[in-house]
Amino acid sequence: MEHRRRFELILILGTQLSIAAIAILLADVFIDAGAGTPLLLGFVAAFVVVVLFRQLVRAFSHRTTRRLFWALLPAFQVFYRFFSVFVAP
Repeated sequence: MEHRRRFELILILGTQLSIAAIAILLADVFIDAGAGTPLLLGFVAAFVVVVLFRQLVRAFSHRTTRRLFWALLPAFQVFYRFFSVFVAP
């Protein structure tokens, strides 16, 4: 891949935006539910979701890392094309 560093930056940006979106949506759900501390609950719930997802990816990719990444590459290329506008030097 000729733009490896650029691809990595876009991948990191997409991951961080996804985590932020999950936290915001969960906080909104807790606000609508009338929870006492919705932002704290949203943060804790987002943290749990991220940790579980990372553990699942590690579990699935433990033996077949290369095949898993090649299988997921087309999905990440969509994000790469969209977010490359924001990360481009």
